[in-house]
Amino acid sequence: MKTKQYKMYYVSLPVLVNWQMLNNFSLLAGPQFDLLINGDDKTDNNTASLEREIEHRSIFFIGGLEYAITENLVSGVRYMHGFNHIGINRETGYEEFKYDGVQISLSYLF
Repeated sequence: MKTKQYKMYYVSLPVLVNWQMLNNFSLLAGPQFDLLINGDDKTDNNTASLEREIEHRSIFFIGGLEYAITENLVSGVRYMHGFNHIGINRETGYEEFKYDGVQISLSYLF
């Protein structure tokens, strides 16, 4: 049985609004725009580039919460939902999917 793994690397630009709800809690929401910089298709021990076979732009909606642990240390969680389909046009057939994900962060503010 063949194992297939896609690896895609993007430059991301989130445009988020931050609403201060309580003293230490904030709500985040807004779009994120991604641009593909590299993509690989790994099947067993063979790796092929996806540069010409995949959609290079992605648009997400992001919603999340942040908690200020201290004045400079912030933890957060975000849910990302992709709007557009990402299609991979391989010789064996066309595969289509959307990105969804959860992101957990710990930030230090200067």
